[in-house]
Amino acid sequence: MSKVPERTWRVRCETRRAVELPGRARWNVSLRADVSLLDISLHGCQISFGAAPMLVGTVVFIRLADSCTLRSAVRWSNAFGMGLEFDHPLHPAVLEHLVTVSEWTYLQRRAANTLAKKRAAIVSGSERR
Repeated sequence: MSKVPERTWRVRCETRRAVELPGRARWNVSLRADVSLLDISLHGCQISFGAAPMLVGTVVFIRLADSCTLRSAVRWSNAFGMGLEFDHPLHPAVLEHLVTVSEWTYLQRRAANTLAKKRAAIVSGSERR
């Protein structure tokens, strides 16, 4: 019977924080892709991107929201995304910064959408006259 690697049985040790941030992944020296960061913790993150699933253990360098590049390893992967474990945990202040940037980006997008709807309503109201 083959032995299952001990790391696969490790219990998640940190709460994941939902985020929506752009990122950039690099693997196999020259392969790169734009990714969306979906959640993050001190020890890893979940990303979504349009490439085929990767093998568990593949080393991926991930650049998070134009702030830092981290070396990580694929822990799971499917057609919708992958889970990455950072080689070194994030500093708690960096994690909070990334969550704040995500929240700020969400608020800016929401305000822009509201403003666009109001402008469209004004324009369509003036066309009726």
